[in-house]
Amino acid sequence: MVSYNIFSQMAEDPELARATGVRMRVATFFFQKPISEDPETYNKVQELKNSGVKCVRHGFELIEEELGRGAHSELKDAYQHLAPVIDTDQYMVWLTGRVVSLGAELRHAEITHRLLDIEADLLHQFKADAIVNCTGLGAMVTAADDNVYPLRGCLIRVKNDGFSMPKVTKALCVPHDDSKADMGNSEDLVFIVPRSEKVLLLGGSVEPHEWGLDLNLDNSALVRTMLDRCVNFLPALKNAELIDDFPVAVGLRPFRKGNVRLGAAGGSSNNKLSIRAGSRIVHNYGHGGSGFTLSHGCAEEVVQIVQRMLESHRDTHCDSCTQSTMLGVQVESQRYSM
Repeated sequence: MVSYNIFSQMAEDPELARATGVRMRVATFFFQKPISEDPETYNKVQELKNSGVKCVRHGFELIEEELGRGAHSELKDAYQHLAPVIDTDQYMVWLTGRVVSLGAELRHAEITHRLLDIEADLLHQFKADAIVNCTGLGAMVTAADDNVYPLRGCLIRVKNDGFSMPKVTKALCVPHDDSKADMGNSEDLVFIVPRSEKVLLLGGSVEPHEWGLDLNLDNSALVRTMLDRCVNFLPALKNAELIDDFPVAVGLRPFRKGNVRLGAAGGSSNNKLSIRAGSRIVHNYGHGGSGFTLSHGCAEEVVQIVQRMLESHRDTHCDSCTQSTMLGVQVESQRYSM
């Protein structure tokens, strides 16, 4: 809820909303079986109702309200809530400016070694007290973590200006059925989200262990099928016009077997991941397709870990130290996130 609350506050401030590209939208999720028959989804809806998320509703009537009478007889249930929708390009520009204004220094460099092997050199070179590893898929190198893998996804970008088709102002989604054995089969997935006032995103796709980014409507049957699926779900999209200069966005979601890795490299471990007592590296990667959703909550936890780690280090090595500097290591966003 940390990120939800922060993004909600951004959206409610007109000036901040314009600067960050964060807006609150009604989001409806549709299902082909009653939610009561799926314990995981049922529990999620109950948690939403008790979490402070705004405007939570659950019921079959949402299908008719959002899609029209008699539409999609295969749908059996739905839930809805108010959700932050982020124009991520705009938000990242704002966020970069924000961290620089607070004193961060940004440098571009290539890291080709495990961070534990070059930790002392990096701490000395940047006069840093700690290293925060936010390298996403790059953690295959920086943390020697073979649990990390890409999940390729693509989205079609169409004009949402109200001319070629009625303006879409709500998010409409049919989630991928995780109970299906084939994780790479996204034939049931529908993702229709107004990213900004003028751009509508249509998707989506789920392709584990795929690295290629050269997908478009001409060379990929998957992309064409994805568009057809969205049009079948919302027929008004049949007249949608592509964004000429950027019609298809392709990205690699940095997934990790066993969930996010968030913690100090100097801690204890029962797995094969390399650790070192006394290390001042904090890992924060493997967020998959939920990077923005988890961003603020994970950031707060990282700060707490670093503070505890440095307090312990000062007690042992430097009673006179009063200020700390963190070296954040992250990948280029264009390559590793959508």
